[in-house]
Amino acid sequence: MKILHFDSKEYNFITIDKNKYFIFKGINGKNVIIPDHCPHRGGPLHLGKWDEKKEAIICPWHRIACKKQYLIHNGLPAVRVGTDWHVLIDQLDVQDVSLQKLHIALEENLNKWERYIV
Repeated sequence: MKILHFDSKEYNFITIDKNKYFIFKGINGKNVIIPDHCPHRGGPLHLGKWDEKKEAIICPWHRIACKKQYLIHNGLPAVRVGTDWHVLIDQLDVQDVSLQKLHIALEENLNKWERYIV
């Protein structure tokens, strides 16, 4: 088990071995770290759109809805204080962890959800 510490002003995308995650604003009014892959075919969810009616991110590849429950259940446990994040990596055999900063708006017209990657 490892704990990853980072500032979301500097990073918003995490790669743990081959698994990718990103900071998402808006689930139940909270920021969460969720998987970046659609369970259908691995599409990049950080490029998807939030569907408020379905409470899901719509995958940009095949328009599959990834429900809020799936995203939370498969996300990383984390604590945020301001912009400082402390993320629990509960995998025993982690080989590589890297952080990146993406500057991609998830969707331009979702002001209510402030839908930009942190």
